Amino acid sequence: MASSNEPHNWGMWLLYVLPIINFFRENRQEYDKLLVYADHDNMWKMLDLLEVNNADIILHNCSEAYRFDSIDVFRQPQRDFYIAQEARSIFAKLRERAAGSSIEPSPHRIYVGRRRRTAEMGSYRGLKNERELVDRLMTMGYSEVDPEYLPPERQIALFGSARQIVALGGAGLFNAVFCKPGTKIVSIESNRDHLDNHSTILSSMDLEYGVIVGEIDQSDLASYNNQWTVDVEQAVAAIASFMD
Repeated sequence: MASSNEPHNWGMWLLYVLPIINFFRENRQEYDKLLVYADHDNMWKMLDLLEVNNADIILHNCSEAYRFDSIDVFRQPQRDFYIAQEARSIFAKLRERAAGSSIEPSPHRIYVGRRRRTAEMGSYRGLKNERELVDRLMTMGYSEVDPEYLPPERQIALFGSARQIVALGGAGLFNAVFCKPGTKIVSIESNRDHLDNHSTILSSMDLEYGVIVGEIDQSDLASYNNQWTVDVEQAVAAIASFMD
């Protein structure tokens, strides 16, 4: 079974599902099928990258019940976001493959944002002054990317080639698993809720990282994923200092 406890979340899919899929592929003779959640095109494309045949897949529908004679379910005792060495090796192989097949040059400085998603989903965890932040970072040589709307090969190539990354905390940040050790990355978080989790990902990948915390919009009455802002001037100054 290759499904996380947040099946739809791309970040969780990378951290927890992808290594299980690879394990299935390497031990194919021991199993009849792979039960996997894959409702997004990029999940299917990643299955192709891992060379899993469609005939080997049972698509996991979370609203249905299943009965098996036996099933292997891989779960960590707690969700600590630590990237073990075996998983790091899988990500490194995908990075090397993407670098060898990419024909499009990748920028060395990237900003990982969410403007398109925010526009399509309304105020969902939207950074209200993201446009201002993007404008300033572009003058510093950063290229804006939104991984959710890019195929996996391009996502891997972008993060694998980047030397400096500024990213909004969220699923896009999880693509840091494809970075080379020593890559410099700054995560801009809307609040402190996920600082431990995101920092664990970055530290376990041997990345040089820093964190900037924004401020929740108190007028947003949503119970979670509120709109927020960041002090752009202070953030840009901190990023420039850290990346120097």
